[in-house]
Amino acid sequence: MPDQLRRALELDPALQTIDPELDSDLILATISGLSQGMLPGHYSADTAIRLIDRVLDRLLGTAVPPHPAEATSRDHGRGPSSRA
Repeated sequence: MPDQLRRALELDPALQTIDPELDSDLILATISGLSQGMLPGHYSADTAIRLIDRVLDRLLGTAVPPHPAEATSRDHGRGPSSRA
């Protein structure tokens, strides 16, 4: 994965804040943590995808405005065990 981030740096010099080694570890740790949260039902697959997309958008500076339904949602896709 660090090589992919290095290629992104070559394509877009504005991404100079990326540290390919550290940020690839951050992405992998995020994915690992989300997958662990999905096993007991704390996160849905849709939420995991949205969170991974958000991490990548924030890291790479490619954020797009959230879908209106997502912007107002208080239920972040968590399972019924986390609802009040």
